[in-house]
Amino acid sequence: ADYSSMLRGGGAKGFARAEQLARLYPIFLPAVGFKYVDAGRYADAARIFDDWIAYDLSFAKGKTWKQGSWPLAASALAHGLAGNWDVATKRAAEARANDQKRVADGSPEGNRSTTAEYLDLFEVLKLAKEGNEAGARRMFTGRSAWLEPPLGAVMAANAKLRPGAKPAKLSSSVR
Repeated sequence: ADYSSMLRGGGAKGFARAEQLARLYPIFLPAVGFKYVDAGRYADAARIFDDWIAYDLSFAKGKTWKQGSWPLAASALAHGLAGNWDVATKRAAEARANDQKRVADGSPEGNRSTTAEYLDLFEVLKLAKEGNEAGARRMFTGRSAWLEPPLGAVMAANAKLRPGAKPAKLSSSVR
């Protein structure tokens, strides 16, 4: 079944309905976070991804469940887009440390490439924020495609990298 139809619809009512469904079925929290990112509502996305981390951690207290890295990376990206750099940097460090710990423990996640792409896009935004637009553009355009992060996050990064770029330096990824 295509459950994504439950989250469709924009406007205040659509977002409120999506959040209500995610409160009933927390497995929908990431999809609601992506919905907010795509709408440019980054602070709301960050709040939702933080809720997902809390939900994920509620299982991590058991013996068999382990904290996932990509919710931490998604939170870092959303907080970075929202301008909450202290929280974003902390979440990115937590995502990297969790990923390394899981690899060292012999239980690497199957979606490590997702975590890596989210953190790479976070680093692009961080470089731009620090004034290294040229380095951010190189890192952004160094990928043939951004497959994992929400389209809204990729578009926001693109929009941040365009101002001040010389036309000759605009690759197809930043046009």
